[in-house]
Amino acid sequence: METNQGSTHEAHLAVVAIGRRGTPRRLNVPGESQPHVLYSLADPTPFRDARITVVGGGDSAVEAALQLCYEVNATVTLSYRRDAFSRIKPDNLDRLNQAIARKDLVVALSSEVTRIDKTSHTLRHADGSIDTIDADYLFVMIGGELPTAFLAACGIEMDTAFGRPVRQRGASA
Repeated sequence: METNQGSTHEAHLAVVAIGRRGTPRRLNVPGESQPHVLYSLADPTPFRDARITVVGGGDSAVEAALQLCYEVNATVTLSYRRDAFSRIKPDNLDRLNQAIARKDLVVALSSEVTRIDKTSHTLRHADGSIDTIDADYLFVMIGGELPTAFLAACGIEMDTAFGRPVRQRGASA
């Protein structure tokens, strides 16, 4: 391999450690570029007592919703496009079910955000009904686009299944 300074190094294996998340996946709906639409939660403190919707059905979305609900007393709605949570860790599912039973947060299954405004957003449900949810912030936690184009431009070849590397070409199994 050749560095950007022009020196060359030989190796049998190279590790590209660029992270797993990639570029956050977007909803592609009107209003998504507003500053109150966020794609990660590092610190819940600035969101104390806020009205928040978290979009997603994986561990990141569930953990963010629970953290916002319990650590900073936010009013939280969790919107997920499917009719059940099937991809989350058992502990997160237990914590989520407890929060639902206590009515500490609202879960809108089979729903999709279709529009985002300054202080609200629109949810369309699978049955065709529409709700307007008042919210100060909207967290989009629906995964990321893997940097496969970047890796290909670097000359790295890989086979993928559902965006995940299966096996590098030429590598022995």
